[in-house]
Amino acid sequence: MKKIIRSLITVAVSFWVTITVINSISLLDGQRTFIIISLGLFVLHYFVRPIAKTILLPINILFFGLLSFILTAVFFYFVAMLYPLFKVAPFYSPATNFNGYIIPEINLGFMLTILAAALVYSFTASLVRWILH
Repeated sequence: MKKIIRSLITVAVSFWVTITVINSISLLDGQRTFIIISLGLFVLHYFVRPIAKTILLPINILFFGLLSFILTAVFFYFVAMLYPLFKVAPFYSPATNFNGYIIPEINLGFMLTILAAALVYSFTASLVRWILH
């Protein structure tokens, strides 16, 4: 039971950080959509991910564990296509000047935004798992 609750907390916190950092991801119905998407990602990560990782084990070994990141991106894409109130738009960040350092503008298409969200989500999930254990 503790493992399930930890996993649910990890998914919810990671998803919240992801939608906060990647501002082109929007939830049209607010908290209700957040809860539904968090539960959907939890089901995918808790039940589907172990099966997919077992089936794709040779590919995971070949690519040095990159499959986990790719599975997270596939889950985000699947949820974005399945649930209409979860919108992922192309990411845009204008050029900025930070203490004399010029940060150029960033334009990411739909798929690169999904990959960026998966990267933020994976990093945050690893951090939250480390804190909870």
